[in-house]
Amino acid sequence: MVKQDYIYQEVIYDLINYAGSTLRLTKTELRAKFSEFPICVMDYIEEGVKEDVIEIRFDKEQATLSCIFDKNLRCNYAFLFFDDQTRLDDYVNQLNSMYKYDYVECQWRLPDCHLSLKRLGNDICMVFSCF
Repeated sequence: MVKQDYIYQEVIYDLINYAGSTLRLTKTELRAKFSEFPICVMDYIEEGVKEDVIEIRFDKEQATLSCIFDKNLRCNYAFLFFDDQTRLDDYVNQLNSMYKYDYVECQWRLPDCHLSLKRLGNDICMVFSCF
């Protein structure tokens, strides 16, 4: 394995762990857990629907994680956006080597959550959701 492949494995492994660990956390728990990273807390309103969002920036990994909260104020979705979309194929290949992909559900089943890909405008992000 070349050094660059190993770096990508580490990056995707870290980001998957970060994203999965946000699910089911409250805003307070999430802010405490990721206090060493830049965090943006905001209200997102679209077509009259308001969502509480916390974004966590991972500068070293060049990615941003957006956490969405349910009516109980627990994170139930996390969207992982990459600065460099050209590495997405490498990340997907890495996911395929780590987890089984469910072709019927169009998602990977991780130990504690589901992971799928979603196109949002010109970006493709990874979506983590609770079982």
